[in-house]
Amino acid sequence: ATQPELFGRFGLPMLESFNDNSSDAISMYNEHLRPGTVNANRATGFSPLQAVTGIQQMRDLDHMQARRRSIAEKIREALPTHMVPQLLAPGDRHAWYFVVATTNNPDDVVQRLLAQGIDAGRYLMRNCAGIDEPALAATYKGAEYLYQHSIQLPAYPTLCDAGLEQLLVALRGLA
Repeated sequence: ATQPELFGRFGLPMLESFNDNSSDAISMYNEHLRPGTVNANRATGFSPLQAVTGIQQMRDLDHMQARRRSIAEKIREALPTHMVPQLLAPGDRHAWYFVVATTNNPDDVVQRLLAQGIDAGRYLMRNCAGIDEPALAATYKGAEYLYQHSIQLPAYPTLCDAGLEQLLVALRGLA
């Protein structure tokens, strides 16, 4: 039910109906559509298949993270000057599922990349500036700008070398 083609048809409408009924949508979703999720009400373990898969992924974690770092570094170097990559604090280790960059015309950039077969996206995060608590929202003064101007570029470890090269060429073509 969490796969994109099923979630849009069934999962999202179900979540919306839970919200309409003043239920805890996340707990209901986890209970009915994603069994095995740990939440405040109950804790369940992994199935044997999930456990074996997780153990194997943990064995590959260093390799996968090194691949992500390599991809992210190449993407950041290929960004045209009108795109600013997300900042990293000294000593930070980023997971790099996506490389996030800001640009003045993100919709145009994403459309141009999508037209070239690049898995670029928009609105990758919650809009912290939209928080209903004014004092809290004021804490995140740059949030609205980031929300409106950010794009995401793929940096997942299974991105093949040909796909990475296609992405890098496309980025250089945006200059």
